[in-house]
This record gives sequence, C-alpha cells and structure tokens, in this order.
Amino acid sequence: MAMSEVRRVLPALLKEVERDGTTVDITKRGAIVARLVGPLTDAVGTAEALLSARRTLGRQRKPRVDVSMHKNEYLTKRHA
Repeated sequence: MAMSEVRRVLPALLKEVERDGTTVDITKRGAIVARLVGPLTDAVGTAEALLSARRTLGRQRKPRVDVSMHKNEYLTKRHA
C-alpha cells in the first residue's frame, strides 16, 4: 500500500489490522518502508511473527574489522 493511500485511510487501516491481525506493508516508490502488524495474542503468534521477520530481513552481518591493527592510529589521533 502506497504512503499516499495510507495517509487517506489510516484510521480504518489500524482498525482492520487490530481486528484481523493482518499485516500491511507500506511502500514508498515501490520499496517497503514500514510494516503494520496486528497485535500478537499468544506465544505461538509471537514466535511466528519473529520467524517471519527474520526470514524477511535475512542475516545482516557487517564484515569483521581487526581492531588491534587500528589501535595505534586511534590512540595517537587528536580528538576534538
């Protein structure tokens, strides 16, 4: 659902998400920028929502940096 449409129908959309427990993706120029998720009512629902979010997001690991290589540079650098 586009942001312009969300602005127009937000009150009704929130009622629907709360009532049905549905999930609504909000897009901006075709890219998902937010997700409305209905309330989770039990442990199973919570676990399913977390697993769904993990599958959607995937693993986002940054490359490791060897900190010891940069310690002298950091310690001798003047900090303003």
